[in-house]
Amino acid sequence: MIPLTVDVEEMHRLREDLSMVASQVQERHRRKSTTCSAL
Repeated sequence: MIPLTVDVEEMHRLREDLSMVASQVQERHRRKSTTCSAL
């Protein structure tokens, strides 16, 4: 059961985590694509 009133700080922290994970995934994808093009 998800509470309707979510803490604003909690949401901000979750958003920061999501953006960090997204940047890591983008970096990994970029590295993978560069290695593929090198091959």
